[in-house]
Amino acid sequence: MRCLLVLLLLAACGRTEQDPPPRPPPRVSEPEVEAPPPPPISLGRPAVALGGATTWAAAYNVSELRFCPGDEELLALESAGHLRRYNVADGSQVSTVDVMEQHGSVDCRADGTALALDATGGPLLIDASGKATKPPTATIGQRAMFDDDGNALVLTEEGVTKWAGDQVTPLITQNEKALYTSLAEHGTYFEVIVGSAKKTDDGLWMTRGEKRIKLDKTSVDLEQTAAAPDGAVAIADMMVAWGWTVKGKAAKRELLLDQSGTHIKAIGASDKWFVVIGADGDIWTEKRPGKKWLPIQHPCGENDVPTALALAHDDKRVAVSCTTIGIRIFDLETGDQLTKDGVNTAASLLAWSPTGDRLAIRDATSIRVWKDNAQITKLDATESRSLWWVDANQLGGTERGVVSTWSVDDNQSHPGTLEAEVAAQSPHGEILVAKRQTDGPNAVTLVRGDKHTPITLPDSKWEWLDGVAIDTSGTHALVWRGQYNGEPALQLYWIDLATLKISAVEDKITAAALGAGGYAMATVGGTVLWNAGKPVTLGKHTSEVTALAISHDVIAAGGKDGAITFWTTSGTNLGRLPAHTSALRAIAFAPDGKHLATTAADGTKLWNLTPKGS
Repeated sequence: MRCLLVLLLLAACGRTEQDPPPRPPPRVSEPEVEAPPPPPISLGRPAVALGGATTWAAAYNVSELRFCPGDEELLALESAGHLRRYNVADGSQVSTVDVMEQHGSVDCRADGTALALDATGGPLLIDASGKATKPPTATIGQRAMFDDDGNALVLTEEGVTKWAGDQVTPLITQNEKALYTSLAEHGTYFEVIVGSAKKTDDGLWMTRGEKRIKLDKTSVDLEQTAAAPDGAVAIADMMVAWGWTVKGKAAKRELLLDQSGTHIKAIGASDKWFVVIGADGDIWTEKRPGKKWLPIQHPCGENDVPTALALAHDDKRVAVSCTTIGIRIFDLETGDQLTKDGVNTAASLLAWSPTGDRLAIRDATSIRVWKDNAQITKLDATESRSLWWVDANQLGGTERGVVSTWSVDDNQSHPGTLEAEVAAQSPHGEILVAKRQTDGPNAVTLVRGDKHTPITLPDSKWEWLDGVAIDTSGTHALVWRGQYNGEPALQLYWIDLATLKISAVEDKITAAALGAGGYAMATVGGTVLWNAGKPVTLGKHTSEVTALAISHDVIAAGGKDGAITFWTTSGTNLGRLPAHTSALRAIAFAPDGKHLATTAADGTKLWNLTPKGS
């Protein structure tokens, strides 16, 4: 039997604190109308990318940037492990490939081949199309960079290994008294030696090609390292950055930036420049050898921060990755921004309007409303963890600790007095609000007009609220909670709002969604279950599931691999859709069940699920 469409509300993360909207009118008694069943799903149809093709505006949490020689392409390594290649002329994305899932490194040589580390720490050579090649001998490292001859050097626990063609050989043996080691551009190796038999051996050393030079007598924490073509190097620990100009076997040190009490964000070195990004996000550029410092203030704007930089080979430009804006390029001499910001439609929450012709997306700093692939409204919202449509012209959600509303037409926010960290509202007007409490049970309340009904969850040591949802009829709700450390939720509660009966599930839950008559959940490992009184395992997604949505009896499960798998609630597998190049953050069916919105770090896409010709 086909089921009614659900109102899905997935929580993203973050904290809140503040006030919400006028309370909804009391629920009007009216007969439920059975929604028409969704059409059969046809997979493989092309999507409409909201805002157009993916560009570097969608670059997200970039840990390292690198220009390829010639400065025509730019590589961006995201902290989630996605290596993206962009065209510098227009910022268009050329290719993307999954590599290391933690902070690694990336480099590019003259033929455009990229060098990165995979999830095991093994080096990969990646061509412009995204095809990856592994070395013939397994090698595990922490960083990998090209030397000046185009060979791949890998920093390992034993030193440096060289990969050239079909040969993998040890190149540098790490000193047994080395406290810190690092590897930078041009195959430049650093090690800090402490406690050696000869005190003259202690200190900071640099090896590049056949040359080994002592840079400093003191111990330096090699948090960040950078090397220029002419041999100059920059090194930063957590709080201080230094630069060395190297001539022959002599090296002269200078203090670049002292951020004591805070930290250095990024450093770079070229034949003409030392560049440092400080804790406040400003870029400090020193033109060598004149020591003239030129600041580029707020390169990412007042409310954003840079995460990585790259110096172009022409010594005229610096590329900076910003947390929510994407990538910008600046003139090193003038500080002028040379690029125009693209459209970033990557979101954490999605909500279709009741009429299905508009889509609200929640990004890091705002709520944006789109219609026919054009943005029609931008609403200021910095801490929203829930989002829904109150009616055709009004959005609701949580903002700074209270339930708030936004008027789409006049771009006005209306904070209310109903406290909540996460909340959900049914089309009838019922609101389920949940507030985190560390000194007792979480406060969960059902609001119907002026009536507030408290709901007592079982006692638990887990207080972080991962999310809530309420179905279209206002008869059932979901609450899931755990601990705030990026881990899956640990408890899920299905609540009958008429009797307040609570059914509890304790498991590692990576996503949940509520449908008419039941709910879907995904556990660690990618298993998806449907529960309408009795749990039924539907199947296993191809990776860990990060987002779920339900329309009638169709369940969509999106995962870390960027793909979506579809099932019916009876267990029929409807197929798999390779939707994105990064982990799904949210999925939402349109009210008609024929359209789907999906979002990930590479943007938001709209899918037509009806068969061709229908």
